[in-house]
Amino acid sequence: MRYISTLNLIELIVSRSDRDALNELLSNRRLFYSNKRRLLLSEFLWILREGYLKKSVSVALSEDLAEFSYDLTLDKFTNLPQQTKTTEYSKKSNHKLKQRQVDCRNYYGAVLTIMNNWKEKNPNHSAIDEEQTICDVLQRMVVKHFNLSRLEFLRNKREFAICYNWKVEDKVVKLWYPIELDAKVFREWLENEKSDVVVDVKEERDRLQSRIDASFFNNRILSIEDHNVVASNPGHVEVSNNLKVSGLANIVASEKIGHFDRLRPAIRKLGKPTLEQLIIRIFDDLSEEVFEDQVIASDFGLSRSTFSRFAGSHWGDNSESGEKSSIPDLWHNTARVLGSNHVWLEIAEEAGVMRAVKDILKKSGNEVKNE
Repeated sequence: MRYISTLNLIELIVSRSDRDALNELLSNRRLFYSNKRRLLLSEFLWILREGYLKKSVSVALSEDLAEFSYDLTLDKFTNLPQQTKTTEYSKKSNHKLKQRQVDCRNYYGAVLTIMNNWKEKNPNHSAIDEEQTICDVLQRMVVKHFNLSRLEFLRNKREFAICYNWKVEDKVVKLWYPIELDAKVFREWLENEKSDVVVDVKEERDRLQSRIDASFFNNRILSIEDHNVVASNPGHVEVSNNLKVSGLANIVASEKIGHFDRLRPAIRKLGKPTLEQLIIRIFDDLSEEVFEDQVIASDFGLSRSTFSRFAGSHWGDNSESGEKSSIPDLWHNTARVLGSNHVWLEIAEEAGVMRAVKDILKKSGNEVKNE
Protein backbone atom coordinates (compact mmCIF):
# COMPACT_ATOMS: atom_id res chain seq x y z
CA MET A 1 0.00 0.00 0.00
CA ARG A 2 2.91 2.36 0.66
CA TYR A 3 3.63 2.77 -3.05
CA ILE A 4 0.04 3.23 -4.26
CA SER A 5 -0.96 6.77 -5.19
CA THR A 6 -3.43 8.60 -2.98
CA LEU A 7 -6.00 8.65 -5.78
CA ASN A 8 -5.75 4.87 -6.19
CA LEU A 9 -6.10 4.40 -2.44
CA ILE A 10 -9.34 6.38 -2.48
CA GLU A 11 -10.57 4.39 -5.47
CA LEU A 12 -9.95 1.16 -3.50
CA ILE A 13 -11.85 2.53 -0.51
CA VAL A 14 -14.85 3.58 -2.59
CA SER A 15 -15.10 0.66 -5.00
CA ARG A 16 -13.87 -2.24 -2.82
CA SER A 17 -14.37 -1.01 0.75
CA ASP A 18 -10.66 -1.74 1.24
CA ARG A 19 -9.79 -1.28 4.92
CA ASP A 20 -6.05 -1.61 4.31
CA ALA A 21 -6.25 1.28 1.86
CA LEU A 22 -8.22 3.35 4.38
CA ASN A 23 -5.69 2.58 7.13
CA GLU A 24 -2.82 3.60 4.85
CA LEU A 25 -4.58 6.85 3.98
CA LEU A 26 -5.31 7.73 7.60
CA SER A 27 -2.15 6.48 9.31
CA ASN A 28 0.65 7.25 6.87
CA ARG A 29 -0.43 9.88 4.35
CA ARG A 30 0.25 13.45 5.50
CA LEU A 31 -2.05 15.07 2.97
CA PHE A 32 -2.99 18.21 4.88
CA TYR A 33 -1.07 21.40 5.43
CA SER A 34 -1.04 23.97 8.22
CA ASN A 35 1.63 26.31 9.59
CA LYS A 36 4.28 24.90 7.24
CA ARG A 37 3.62 21.36 8.49
CA ARG A 38 2.26 18.30 6.69
CA LEU A 39 -0.42 16.62 8.80
CA LEU A 40 -2.50 13.47 9.03
CA LEU A 41 -6.28 13.84 8.85
CA SER A 42 -6.75 13.55 12.62
CA GLU A 43 -4.01 16.12 13.25
CA PHE A 44 -5.49 18.57 10.77
CA LEU A 45 -8.96 18.19 12.29
CA TRP A 46 -7.50 18.91 15.72
CA ILE A 47 -6.01 22.14 14.32
CA LEU A 48 -9.50 23.12 13.07
CA ARG A 49 -10.98 22.26 16.45
CA GLU A 50 -8.45 24.30 18.41
CA GLY A 51 -8.67 27.18 15.95
CA TYR A 52 -12.42 27.39 16.44
CA LEU A 53 -12.06 27.38 20.23
CA LYS A 54 -9.53 30.21 20.15
CA LYS A 55 -11.80 32.40 18.04
CA SER A 56 -14.99 31.83 20.04
CA VAL A 57 -16.15 33.96 22.95
CA SER A 58 -18.85 31.59 24.24
CA VAL A 59 -16.70 28.99 26.01
CA ALA A 60 -19.43 26.68 27.30
CA LEU A 61 -21.14 26.29 23.93
CA SER A 62 -17.92 26.27 21.92
CA GLU A 63 -16.34 23.31 23.72
CA ASP A 64 -19.37 21.10 23.01
CA LEU A 65 -19.63 22.41 19.47
CA ALA A 66 -15.94 21.92 18.69
CA GLU A 67 -15.97 18.39 20.12
CA PHE A 68 -19.07 17.44 18.14
CA SER A 69 -17.67 18.92 14.92
CA TYR A 70 -14.35 17.14 15.36
CA ASP A 71 -15.94 13.75 16.11
CA LEU A 72 -18.54 13.89 13.34
CA THR A 73 -16.10 15.06 10.68
CA LEU A 74 -13.60 12.40 11.72
CA ASP A 75 -16.36 9.80 11.36
CA LYS A 76 -17.23 11.09 7.91
CA PHE A 77 -13.72 10.31 6.65
CA THR A 78 -12.83 7.25 8.75
CA ASN A 79 -15.97 5.18 9.31
CA LEU A 80 -16.31 2.27 6.88
CA PRO A 81 -19.40 0.23 7.80
CA GLN A 82 -18.97 -3.51 8.18
CA GLN A 83 -20.07 -5.39 5.07
CA THR A 84 -22.72 -8.06 5.53
CA LYS A 85 -24.29 -10.63 3.23
CA THR A 86 -26.94 -9.05 1.04
CA THR A 87 -29.76 -11.36 2.05
CA GLU A 88 -33.30 -10.11 2.49
CA TYR A 89 -33.01 -10.76 6.22
CA SER A 90 -29.84 -8.72 6.57
CA LYS A 91 -31.33 -5.87 4.56
CA LYS A 92 -34.30 -5.69 6.92
CA SER A 93 -32.26 -6.11 10.10
CA ASN A 94 -29.81 -3.39 9.04
CA HIS A 95 -32.47 -0.97 7.86
CA LYS A 96 -32.39 1.24 10.96
CA LEU A 97 -28.63 0.97 11.26
CA LYS A 98 -28.08 2.21 7.69
CA GLN A 99 -30.06 5.35 8.44
CA ARG A 100 -27.71 6.36 11.24
CA GLN A 101 -24.35 5.17 9.98
CA VAL A 102 -21.85 7.58 8.53
CA ASP A 103 -20.13 6.02 5.53
CA CYS A 104 -16.76 7.45 4.48
CA ARG A 105 -17.22 6.09 0.94
CA ASN A 106 -19.82 8.81 0.30
CA TYR A 107 -17.31 11.55 1.09
CA TYR A 108 -14.35 9.96 -0.69
CA GLY A 109 -16.68 9.32 -3.61
CA ALA A 110 -17.23 13.08 -3.87
CA VAL A 111 -13.44 13.53 -3.96
CA LEU A 112 -13.22 11.01 -6.82
CA THR A 113 -15.86 12.90 -8.80
CA ILE A 114 -13.90 16.14 -8.47
CA MET A 115 -10.63 14.42 -9.39
CA ASN A 116 -12.11 12.68 -12.43
CA ASN A 117 -13.34 16.05 -13.71
CA TRP A 118 -9.91 17.54 -13.08
CA LYS A 119 -8.19 14.71 -14.98
CA GLU A 120 -10.45 15.25 -17.99
CA LYS A 121 -9.48 18.92 -18.06
CA ASN A 122 -5.78 18.13 -17.48
CA PRO A 123 -5.01 15.04 -19.60
CA ASN A 124 -1.25 15.68 -19.57
CA HIS A 125 -0.91 16.06 -15.81
CA SER A 126 2.05 14.61 -13.94
CA ALA A 127 1.92 12.36 -10.88
CA ILE A 128 3.09 15.30 -8.77
CA ASP A 129 0.30 17.50 -10.14
CA GLU A 130 -2.24 14.81 -9.32
CA GLU A 131 -0.95 14.35 -5.76
CA GLN A 132 -0.94 18.09 -5.08
CA THR A 133 -4.43 18.50 -6.50
CA ILE A 134 -5.92 15.66 -4.47
CA CYS A 135 -4.33 17.10 -1.33
CA ASP A 136 -5.98 20.45 -2.06
CA VAL A 137 -9.33 18.79 -2.80
CA LEU A 138 -9.23 16.72 0.39
CA GLN A 139 -8.27 19.70 2.53
CA ARG A 140 -11.12 21.81 1.15
CA MET A 141 -13.52 18.89 1.58
CA VAL A 142 -12.54 18.34 5.21
CA VAL A 143 -12.80 22.06 6.06
CA LYS A 144 -16.20 22.19 4.36
CA HIS A 145 -17.50 19.21 6.33
CA PHE A 146 -16.08 20.50 9.60
CA ASN A 147 -18.19 23.62 9.03
CA LEU A 148 -21.22 21.53 8.02
CA SER A 149 -20.79 19.44 11.18
CA ARG A 150 -20.70 22.65 13.19
CA LEU A 151 -23.93 23.78 11.50
CA GLU A 152 -25.54 20.42 12.25
CA PHE A 153 -24.71 20.84 15.94
CA LEU A 154 -26.28 24.30 15.91
CA ARG A 155 -29.33 23.01 14.02
CA ASN A 156 -29.84 20.34 16.67
CA LYS A 157 -29.48 22.94 19.40
CA ARG A 158 -31.57 25.53 17.61
CA GLU A 159 -34.43 23.47 16.20
CA PHE A 160 -36.74 25.32 13.80
CA ALA A 161 -34.60 28.44 13.67
CA ILE A 162 -34.60 31.29 11.16
CA CYS A 163 -31.43 32.96 9.92
CA TYR A 164 -31.36 36.73 10.29
CA ASN A 165 -28.64 38.58 8.41
CA TRP A 166 -27.68 41.54 10.56
CA LYS A 167 -25.81 44.45 8.96
CA VAL A 168 -23.16 46.09 11.10
CA GLU A 169 -20.06 48.11 10.19
CA ASP A 170 -20.60 47.46 6.45
CA LYS A 171 -20.59 43.72 7.15
CA VAL A 172 -23.33 41.11 7.31
CA VAL A 173 -23.32 38.48 10.06
CA LYS A 174 -25.76 35.63 10.67
CA LEU A 175 -27.89 35.40 13.79
CA TRP A 176 -30.38 32.61 14.50
CA TYR A 177 -33.69 33.05 16.33
CA PRO A 178 -36.67 30.67 16.93
CA ILE A 179 -39.22 30.29 14.19
CA GLU A 180 -42.11 30.94 16.60
CA LEU A 181 -40.68 34.37 17.52
CA ASP A 182 -42.19 37.16 15.44
CA ALA A 183 -39.56 38.86 13.29
CA LYS A 184 -40.63 42.33 14.43
CA VAL A 185 -40.26 41.32 18.07
CA PHE A 186 -36.81 39.88 17.35
CA ARG A 187 -35.65 43.05 15.60
CA GLU A 188 -36.81 45.15 18.54
CA TRP A 189 -35.00 42.82 20.92
CA LEU A 190 -31.86 43.07 18.81
CA GLU A 191 -31.97 46.88 18.82
CA ASN A 192 -32.03 46.84 22.61
CA GLU A 193 -29.27 44.23 22.97
CA LYS A 194 -26.69 45.36 20.42
CA SER A 195 -23.70 47.45 21.47
CA ASP A 196 -23.68 51.14 20.66
CA VAL A 197 -20.08 50.90 19.49
CA VAL A 198 -18.80 47.71 17.82
CA VAL A 199 -15.02 47.21 17.94
CA ASP A 200 -14.89 43.58 16.78
CA VAL A 201 -17.78 42.49 14.54
CA LYS A 202 -17.25 38.77 15.07
CA GLU A 203 -16.99 39.17 18.83
CA GLU A 204 -20.21 41.18 18.83
CA ARG A 205 -21.91 38.52 16.70
CA ASP A 206 -20.85 35.75 19.11
CA ARG A 207 -21.97 37.80 22.11
CA LEU A 208 -25.38 38.43 20.59
CA GLN A 209 -25.88 34.80 19.54
CA SER A 210 -24.99 33.69 23.07
CA ARG A 211 -27.63 36.11 24.40
CA ILE A 212 -30.17 34.78 21.88
CA ASP A 213 -29.40 31.19 22.89
CA ALA A 214 -29.72 32.02 26.59
CA SER A 215 -32.91 34.02 26.11
CA PHE A 216 -34.79 31.89 23.58
CA PHE A 217 -33.18 28.48 22.91
CA ASN A 218 -31.76 27.20 26.21
CA ASN A 219 -34.30 25.18 28.22
CA ARG A 220 -36.77 25.67 25.38
CA ILE A 221 -39.47 22.99 25.61
CA LEU A 222 -40.80 22.58 22.12
CA SER A 223 -42.46 19.52 20.68
CA ILE A 224 -42.61 18.95 16.96
CA GLU A 225 -46.41 19.21 17.11
CA ASP A 226 -46.10 22.80 18.37
CA HIS A 227 -45.24 23.77 14.80
CA ASN A 228 -48.52 22.61 13.28
CA VAL A 229 -49.84 26.17 13.22
CA VAL A 230 -46.74 27.41 11.43
CA ALA A 231 -46.83 24.44 9.05
CA SER A 232 -50.48 24.99 8.10
CA ASN A 233 -49.99 28.74 7.66
CA PRO A 234 -46.35 29.42 6.72
CA GLY A 235 -47.22 32.89 5.49
CA HIS A 236 -47.85 33.83 9.14
CA VAL A 237 -44.09 33.81 9.74
CA GLU A 238 -42.51 37.07 8.67
CA VAL A 239 -39.33 36.42 6.71
CA SER A 240 -36.68 38.91 5.68
CA ASN A 241 -35.08 39.10 2.24
CA ASN A 242 -31.98 37.49 3.71
CA LEU A 243 -33.54 34.19 4.78
CA LYS A 244 -31.25 31.43 3.54
CA VAL A 245 -31.58 27.82 2.48
CA SER A 246 -31.22 26.41 5.99
CA GLY A 247 -34.23 28.41 7.14
CA LEU A 248 -36.21 27.24 4.12
CA ALA A 249 -35.35 23.63 4.92
CA ASN A 250 -36.62 24.01 8.49
CA ILE A 251 -39.85 25.61 7.30
CA VAL A 252 -40.52 22.82 4.80
CA ALA A 253 -39.59 20.15 7.38
CA SER A 254 -42.04 21.72 9.81
CA GLU A 255 -44.75 21.63 7.14
CA LYS A 256 -44.16 17.94 6.39
CA ILE A 257 -44.01 16.92 10.04
CA GLY A 258 -47.15 18.91 10.75
CA HIS A 259 -48.98 16.52 8.40
CA PHE A 260 -47.05 13.42 9.42
CA ASP A 261 -50.08 11.11 9.41
CA ARG A 262 -50.73 11.89 5.74
CA LEU A 263 -47.29 10.76 4.58
CA ARG A 264 -46.67 7.55 2.68
CA PRO A 265 -46.10 4.54 5.02
CA ALA A 266 -42.46 4.07 3.96
CA ILE A 267 -41.69 7.68 4.88
CA ARG A 268 -43.61 7.50 8.17
CA LYS A 269 -41.44 4.57 9.20
CA LEU A 270 -38.48 6.91 9.39
CA GLY A 271 -40.01 8.72 12.35
CA LYS A 272 -40.26 12.48 12.76
CA PRO A 273 -36.66 13.26 13.85
CA THR A 274 -35.15 11.23 10.99
CA LEU A 275 -37.60 12.72 8.49
CA GLU A 276 -36.53 16.20 9.56
CA GLN A 277 -32.87 15.28 9.05
CA LEU A 278 -33.71 13.80 5.63
CA ILE A 279 -35.33 17.05 4.46
CA ILE A 280 -32.47 19.16 5.79
CA ARG A 281 -30.00 16.85 4.03
CA ILE A 282 -31.92 17.20 0.75
CA PHE A 283 -31.82 21.01 0.86
CA ASP A 284 -28.18 21.03 1.96
CA ASP A 285 -27.20 18.82 -0.96
CA LEU A 286 -29.24 20.92 -3.38
CA SER A 287 -27.56 24.12 -2.23
CA GLU A 288 -24.13 22.48 -2.41
CA GLU A 289 -24.97 21.08 -5.90
CA VAL A 290 -24.14 17.52 -4.81
CA PHE A 291 -27.71 16.20 -4.81
CA GLU A 292 -27.81 12.50 -5.79
CA ASP A 293 -31.03 10.54 -5.32
CA GLN A 294 -29.41 7.17 -4.80
CA VAL A 295 -26.82 8.39 -2.29
CA ILE A 296 -29.41 10.04 -0.05
CA ALA A 297 -31.80 7.11 -0.39
CA SER A 298 -29.04 4.71 0.63
CA ASP A 299 -27.95 6.85 3.58
CA PHE A 300 -31.50 6.83 4.98
CA GLY A 301 -32.32 3.22 4.13
CA LEU A 302 -34.96 4.06 1.51
CA SER A 303 -35.59 2.27 -1.74
CA ARG A 304 -34.98 4.18 -4.94
CA SER A 305 -38.69 4.18 -5.79
CA THR A 306 -39.70 5.43 -2.34
CA PHE A 307 -37.21 8.28 -2.47
CA SER A 308 -38.22 9.10 -6.04
CA ARG A 309 -41.86 9.51 -4.99
CA PHE A 310 -40.85 11.61 -1.99
CA ALA A 311 -38.14 13.90 -3.39
CA GLY A 312 -36.79 12.52 -6.65
CA SER A 313 -34.83 14.81 -8.93
CA HIS A 314 -35.93 13.17 -12.22
CA TRP A 315 -39.67 13.44 -11.80
CA GLY A 316 -40.01 15.76 -14.80
CA ASP A 317 -38.22 13.42 -17.18
CA ASN A 318 -40.28 11.72 -19.83
CA SER A 319 -41.10 8.14 -19.06
CA GLU A 320 -41.08 5.32 -21.60
CA SER A 321 -44.75 5.96 -22.23
CA GLY A 322 -44.01 9.55 -23.11
CA GLU A 323 -45.85 10.90 -20.06
CA LYS A 324 -44.26 12.91 -17.30
CA SER A 325 -44.03 11.26 -13.89
CA SER A 326 -45.98 12.77 -11.00
CA ILE A 327 -44.32 15.50 -8.95
CA PRO A 328 -42.75 14.15 -5.74
CA ASP A 329 -44.46 14.91 -2.44
CA LEU A 330 -41.72 17.14 -1.03
CA TRP A 331 -41.81 19.49 -4.01
CA HIS A 332 -45.59 19.84 -3.69
CA ASN A 333 -45.14 20.92 -0.09
CA THR A 334 -42.25 23.19 -0.97
CA ALA A 335 -44.38 24.97 -3.56
CA ARG A 336 -47.20 25.44 -1.06
CA VAL A 337 -44.81 26.95 1.46
CA LEU A 338 -43.10 29.15 -1.10
CA GLY A 339 -46.35 30.28 -2.64
CA SER A 340 -47.14 32.26 0.51
CA ASN A 341 -44.14 34.57 0.19
CA HIS A 342 -42.32 35.90 -2.88
CA VAL A 343 -39.06 36.14 -0.92
CA TRP A 344 -39.13 32.37 -0.42
CA LEU A 345 -39.37 31.93 -4.19
CA GLU A 346 -36.05 33.75 -4.52
CA ILE A 347 -34.57 31.51 -1.84
CA ALA A 348 -35.84 28.45 -3.71
CA GLU A 349 -33.86 29.63 -6.71
CA GLU A 350 -30.78 29.61 -4.50
CA ALA A 351 -31.69 26.17 -3.15
CA GLY A 352 -31.97 24.68 -6.62
CA VAL A 353 -35.66 23.74 -6.52
CA MET A 354 -37.13 26.44 -8.75
CA ARG A 355 -37.74 24.03 -11.63
CA ALA A 356 -40.16 22.10 -9.45
CA VAL A 357 -41.71 25.18 -7.92
CA LYS A 358 -42.30 26.96 -11.23
CA ASP A 359 -43.92 23.90 -12.77
CA ILE A 360 -46.22 23.32 -9.81
CA LEU A 361 -47.30 26.95 -9.55
CA LYS A 362 -47.84 27.11 -13.31
CA LYS A 363 -50.13 24.08 -13.16
CA SER A 364 -52.07 25.74 -10.35
CA GLY A 365 -52.51 28.86 -12.45
CA ASN A 366 -49.87 31.03 -10.76
CA GLU A 367 -47.01 32.16 -12.93
CA VAL A 368 -43.66 32.71 -11.26
CA LYS A 369 -42.10 35.93 -12.42
CA ASN A 370 -38.46 36.79 -11.86
CA GLU A 371 -38.41 40.49 -11.14
